[in-house]
Amino acid sequence: MQFFRAIFSGLVLFLAIAGGIRAETATVAVAANFVTTAELLAEAFERDTGHEIVLVPGSTGKLYAQIIKGAPFDVFLAADAARPAALEKEELVAGRKPYAYGRLVLLVRGRREASLEAITSDKLRIAIANPELAPYGHAARQVLGGLRGAANWNANLVYGDDIGQTMNFIASRNADAALVALSQTPLVNFRAQELLIPTDLYDPIRQEAVLLERATSNAAARNFFEYLDSPTARRLIEASGYGWQE
Repeated sequence: MQFFRAIFSGLVLFLAIAGGIRAETATVAVAANFVTTAELLAEAFERDTGHEIVLVPGSTGKLYAQIIKGAPFDVFLAADAARPAALEKEELVAGRKPYAYGRLVLLVRGRREASLEAITSDKLRIAIANPELAPYGHAARQVLGGLRGAANWNANLVYGDDIGQTMNFIASRNADAALVALSQTPLVNFRAQELLIPTDLYDPIRQEAVLLERATSNAAARNFFEYLDSPTARRLIEASGYGWQE
């Protein structure tokens, strides 16, 4: 199967260069945790096909709300499966599939140990993404609730609109620690300790891609949606700290 995909990819590139395929542009709404990886995917896709990808980052909740209100997105790379399912119920979806499974990590600034015990400490100000808008924030709330208890899960927290702003809080010293996506840890440019959170403390973060109904006639959107299953895309996604199954 990979052999035939490679043949197809090469044929698409040849035809695009030869003028047999008209290059098009697709606008992709992408969850904040996946922006860096999406940039790599877009670069590789553009190189292989001649099409253009425009990325619009944001929290999954906010991007979903914009799509419901008619935002001109062609593909939606969500950080969960719930919003894609909701869009499908609204009959706005032409295609839907998982493209990555996220992992949650604890970052603790400085030399202090990153541990599950640190999460229960009232001495650390911990940043998390807004649980109502960001799937990684929802996962963080599950971890905090399990370790601290339902009554105290939100003690001494600071909330980011999305996982990117959450990382900024610890980077700017406005938080001592943060629960963020594993894929963000290569971006850390300050001294920090990290702990990969056990997956039994939160529900699987199944990230789904959506080809929106409005984009069915857009070759760039259709091809990018399909490209997510290509060997090249899988290697890039896995190298960024994501899994392919729960």
